[in-house]
Amino acid sequence: MIEINLLPGGKKKTRKGGGGGFDFKAQFAAVTAKVKDPYLIGAVAAYVVALGAMGWLWQSQSSRSDELRTRFDKAVADSANYAKVIAEQAKATAQRDSVRRQFQIIRMIDGNRYIWSHLLDEVSRSLPDYTWITSVRQQGAFVALPPKPVADPTAKKTAADTVIAGPPPVMFRLSGNTVDIQALTRFMRLLEASPFIRGVTLLSSELTTGEGGKEFTKFELQAEYEQAPTNSLRTTQLSVKVK
Repeated sequence: MIEINLLPGGKKKTRKGGGGGFDFKAQFAAVTAKVKDPYLIGAVAAYVVALGAMGWLWQSQSSRSDELRTRFDKAVADSANYAKVIAEQAKATAQRDSVRRQFQIIRMIDGNRYIWSHLLDEVSRSLPDYTWITSVRQQGAFVALPPKPVADPTAKKTAADTVIAGPPPVMFRLSGNTVDIQALTRFMRLLEASPFIRGVTLLSSELTTGEGGKEFTKFELQAEYEQAPTNSLRTTQLSVKVK
């Protein structure tokens, strides 16, 4: 049945029952109708934007923190592994240096065996006629000098600030007599030309009268032993016949 309200100011009765619900659009429109201040609306919008930005920053920083923690754990693990490798390398280097020092000591001891044989051989080879040696004396302990390296143009040059401390020089003195002063000069020149002797210096020379009234010159020389270059040395096989 259809009802018609003819009274002024009357309101239409709402139908009870059937498909009613909450109208969000109507409620939002009612709220916006009540709020007329634009500053309040801006403050609310800024607050909403700030909340969104804070959420995004927290999420990004959390992801970054997780990534950095993962990288830190990996770096710590790698550092532990590398520490073991470095320790093993340092141990191997120490062993290598120890072996090198031992080889150097062995070479120096082995080199000392030939010092006197080289010196006496060179003195005997350089001795001129009418000249004889009365004594050969060493000054200080003999220390084998390292062999002179052969010049290599492709080898790298030593840095200017590198200090190489070699063993002290080996000095010795020769005392003798000669009847010819020119023979003494020739003797000194031949000694200086030897690859095992350098720095030949005349310390004293004195004219002396011996038995029978014969005059001769008594002299004393000082020289320094040096290790000859390895390429100038020759080795020969020694064979001895056994009966």
